[in-house]
Amino acid sequence: MERWEYTSWRVNVAGFFGPSFDPAEIDRVLNQAGAEGWELASVTDLNWNQGGSKFLLYTFKRPRAAPRSDAR
Repeated sequence: MERWEYTSWRVNVAGFFGPSFDPAEIDRVLNQAGAEGWELASVTDLNWNQGGSKFLLYTFKRPRAAPRSDAR
């Protein structure tokens, strides 16, 4: 059975979706995680700004390394 490990990143997106929306910055964040072996599992809008997104919670997963066997 495959086991997973998870990490979550809170990303401030106020600038992403404002007048200076930059899709390349979102790609940079996702590519950084992918380079470390993480796969995006979900995105949650934390909506702390009453009607507008200020923070998104990106949750990533990757296979957990198999336990090392000390058998000789």
